[in-house]
Amino acid sequence: MVDFRASRNTRWDPSIDTGFLDTASLYQDNNRYGVDFSSLFKLSPQFSISFSGQYQLEKLDSHELELPMGFDFVTEGRAGQRHEVNLALATDWKPLPWFAMNIGGKYHYYHLTDTFLNNKRKNRVKNYEKTAPIRGYLISYRRVLTPEEYLLYRAVNKIDVDTLPDELKNYRNSAELSKKIRDFQQAVLVYPEGGALLEEIKEQVARPYLQRIQHDMEHEDFIRNNHGKMQIKNAKAIPMKREFSLWLFDENGVLLKSKNILLNGFLDMEEKVPHPVTGELVYRFEKDVINPQAFSLSEDIQDPYALEPSYQHGAFSPLISATLYANDMVRFYGRYTEQLRLPNLFEDTSGFFRL
Repeated sequence: MVDFRASRNTRWDPSIDTGFLDTASLYQDNNRYGVDFSSLFKLSPQFSISFSGQYQLEKLDSHELELPMGFDFVTEGRAGQRHEVNLALATDWKPLPWFAMNIGGKYHYYHLTDTFLNNKRKNRVKNYEKTAPIRGYLISYRRVLTPEEYLLYRAVNKIDVDTLPDELKNYRNSAELSKKIRDFQQAVLVYPEGGALLEEIKEQVARPYLQRIQHDMEHEDFIRNNHGKMQIKNAKAIPMKREFSLWLFDENGVLLKSKNILLNGFLDMEEKVPHPVTGELVYRFEKDVINPQAFSLSEDIQDPYALEPSYQHGAFSPLISATLYANDMVRFYGRYTEQLRLPNLFEDTSGFFRL
């Protein structure tokens, strides 16, 4: 058989090792240094106290590669240092030959610094600036047009113009009606709490959405019947308008259902109103299928190259247990303890080399 594509097929030199390199390990230095200590104080034959501690310093560094433009299958490195301290205290008490108790606890603490990111910001390297935190989401829903809005809709789309009021047939000659139609075509931002934040979000985030024409029906949704009257082509089509609202994080960074007008009852999602064309009762509001748009505010960042603060956290975990000795071979015990896992360097630092 002749391989007509042989000139275009890639042929590897058998002497070349074509295996992939684990650059995550090759270009990084990860070192740990630590010390452990413990001490036991036996205060009586029945009672003793033990104390132990651990300290660990972990340092992570990585060698950056100088890559040409467009050579993007290698991502950024990582560098940081992490301190961890664990202190434990336990008491052992055996008041009876057949009963023993153990009560104590552990204190855990860690302190982590992202030195890679901070070095980039010290040198004001582009693409390492702070990003504004997400303040919330711009959510949308649809509302059935009112009879008055439907008249404006017909005027704009020239639907059954003969039956329109005279002033709407030539609405362009009226500055007042022209403005009314422009306002009708734009969406509104519904946010019951209002305030200065609402105006700020309107200006920075919502304006591009609010300025768009927000109608769900177009002229193509209508056809003329045998008598020349306009009818809806699809019986399920409803003249609706898209409106927007805000769903903001609270001071604890939580999205509360009570702050979402689609979930807290501010909008009655079961309310029905007459269809502007057919008169049939339809739901006034519908949830939109568009994904909520996350937004931030530029004022949330004073200095885009400010150093990233160190992460630190401390917590206590208890330990209590009791043991009943039935004999030298059988015992029964119950224990309650908690174990904490503190974030490691790879979870709290930025960037990583891909394979």
